[in-house]
Amino acid sequence: MHSSGTAKSAGLWGDRERIHRFEILTSVWYTYCMLLNNISIRDALPKDSSLINLILEKSWLATYVPLGVSEKAIKSLFFDKKDREIKTINYLENINHETDIGLVMEVNKELVGLCFGLKNNDYFLLTQIYIHPNYIGNQLGTKLISAFIDKTGSFPIKVSVYEKNIYAIDFYIRNGFKIVNEKIIFKLNEDIHLNEVVLMRDAVVQN
Repeated sequence: MHSSGTAKSAGLWGDRERIHRFEILTSVWYTYCMLLNNISIRDALPKDSSLINLILEKSWLATYVPLGVSEKAIKSLFFDKKDREIKTINYLENINHETDIGLVMEVNKELVGLCFGLKNNDYFLLTQIYIHPNYIGNQLGTKLISAFIDKTGSFPIKVSVYEKNIYAIDFYIRNGFKIVNEKIIFKLNEDIHLNEVVLMRDAVVQN
């Protein structure tokens, strides 16, 4: 009798656990759906400059420090925040929309992502794409790069990625990029140079 009661109890707790997991998954899925319904992507404006630089700093720290890049070196790039903001405002005020692409993503009217690129002869160079670390994992990066691809028209896209950043390399491959036989060195500062892998995405055929 004792064993039977224990078995029933275990079965009951198993059912409750499955229900609890289902409720969690349902809640996560509902949140994700609500998130998708409140996403907008637009051209970057001068008023976005401070948030753009904030996302850049947080993203660089979250991305590169775990890969062995000095936190101090990264923070030094954002030390003079006022100067960076002035330069960003100046760029966005004078951006040439014929050759430059600057996009930001908002979720519930909060700026959470950015994507910039420029035309270089016969291709577009994707210079940076970042999602705020708190929002990574919701397919927002895929939506943002899709918007960038649409903006480039019929031109190929080139991007370079730190060779240790396997997550980013996989992200680009999943979005149609291929690794090419080319490497470059990105000069973070006078002391830190990063070896980067180059990827290309073929031009989209316009119907």
